[in-house]
Amino acid sequence: MPKTKTRINKKSKNSRKRKSVKKSPSKLRGGIGEQFGLPPCNILAQFPIQDNFITEFKRAVPKPADCFINALQLAGLIDSLNANIMRVSSAGSTGFSKESIEKIFILIKNHNFDFKSSKNFDVFLKMIRERLIPGHAVFAGYDTNPGAMVQDEEVPDVPVPEIGEPLGVDGIPIPPSPWYWRSSEFAGPAHIFIIARAQDGVIYYIDPQLNLICNIDSCADRIKLNSNYFLLFNSTAQITPDQARMVGILL
Repeated sequence: MPKTKTRINKKSKNSRKRKSVKKSPSKLRGGIGEQFGLPPCNILAQFPIQDNFITEFKRAVPKPADCFINALQLAGLIDSLNANIMRVSSAGSTGFSKESIEKIFILIKNHNFDFKSSKNFDVFLKMIRERLIPGHAVFAGYDTNPGAMVQDEEVPDVPVPEIGEPLGVDGIPIPPSPWYWRSSEFAGPAHIFIIARAQDGVIYYIDPQLNLICNIDSCADRIKLNSNYFLLFNSTAQITPDQARMVGILL
């Protein structure tokens, strides 16, 4: 690559208050699948990542909204050819909705998926530090603020980190990455990228669209310029064919 630079709802004291909370899907939303009765998403979704996924990354057809495509490719879930085909398609210019991304992972891994969000950057970063396994990566994102995504020409070169070989664990997945992905719930564009932990424990922000690989501590201020930070979670239980059909997927 170029320059390498849950929400906890307190239990109500009375049934009337509890009912009013349950009627607020925006507060209790559990991803597109959970709205249809699919299992709750309670595990940080992460997948094994290898050095060659990063060193061999090629973006032959750069597009303004290919961040999710970049992330899928970095995660080894699609190859370079299929990634470029997706970039050439309208998806490379229009991006993906939050619900579409959740459905893609339901299709790939046969588990329910949900982008959980927090407006508190420290909560976002703490979740990554405490739960991300060495040799693995997570799918992360944020809603952008105007002027926040400005390429920094002063970012120093950083050698590609040795993420390490997979641990042999089918870490339930992840995708991510262009200037933006389309969020139906929030105004303005959103952005997706990869955060990976090397075998030595160092955490890296990896963003092909901004041509950046940097230590998360070095990039924290850049990420913090934005708002409403996302991490992808998955369910413990697999879903049944009948449950998948409820969200339009035939397994």
